[in-house]
Amino acid sequence: RRHAAAVLGHDSADPVEPQRAFKDLGFDSAGAVELRNRLSSAAGVKLPATMIFDYPNAAALAEYVRGELVGADGASDGDTVDPVLDGLDRLEVALAAAGGGGARQDVTDRLRTLLSRWLDDSGPQAESEGDEQQSMDGRLDDEASAGEVLDFINKELGLS
Repeated sequence: RRHAAAVLGHDSADPVEPQRAFKDLGFDSAGAVELRNRLSSAAGVKLPATMIFDYPNAAALAEYVRGELVGADGASDGDTVDPVLDGLDRLEVALAAAGGGGARQDVTDRLRTLLSRWLDDSGPQAESEGDEQQSMDGRLDDEASAGEVLDFINKELGLS
């Protein structure tokens, strides 16, 4: 509802009633494409351009998108790794398409932050790696440049 409201120029999702038809809300073909693009980006799944015609209101569309995210039967298989790996596949494609540019350092920093959080929160494996982490402390300065960090990683992996 929030994305539909934004496409229609509303400040909040309140005007987009879940059972009210998109056509009655004022959607046209251009708005349908914009909503599809917003939802595809937010959900990380490819959605059809005709979705607001196939699913005529916000409630029906939300149910469809939910089904795309967790499976047609409405139940997750309990394996949270597959969606993560799928997301990483999409990220890899997006990074390859993005090339360089000014945002490259921002993306790199964000990926490093995510990796650090992932390694810190990975459960028992993180605990067993804690001793190894302590042995690495002091070998890489907190003020290290990106090049120094990459050199350190290459040395640790035996790549240089």
